[in-house]
Amino acid sequence: LSLENTSTALEEGQRSVSREVRYVLILTFCGEYEGVPEFNEDILRCILSFLTVRVAPFVSDPGDSYRCVACQRDFQSLDNVMQHLRTSKRHAQVVREALGDGRAEGSAGGYVDSTCH
Repeated sequence: LSLENTSTALEEGQRSVSREVRYVLILTFCGEYEGVPEFNEDILRCILSFLTVRVAPFVSDPGDSYRCVACQRDFQSLDNVMQHLRTSKRHAQVVREALGDGRAEGSAGGYVDSTCH
């Protein structure tokens, strides 16, 4: 299991917007407010994809920390989560199972939601 170099956004230390900001964005454009347009789910998904950093599969960035959803662990820095991805046998096993048929020799890093880019 190897990790590719993360995006330039991560190298520059940028983070995702907080969960609260994401929630406000969705509520603002839900169509309940007069004079504010309603965005459908696809448009909101694309907007949120630009506001959310994707570190690697199974790693979320709620805006204030990083969370490995496979291992149910929180990390305060990108360096800590990247070390976890390189050294955790439990995480590697979850990725192998998700990929099926043992194809985990490829990369688990650099995940990008390509539906909106």
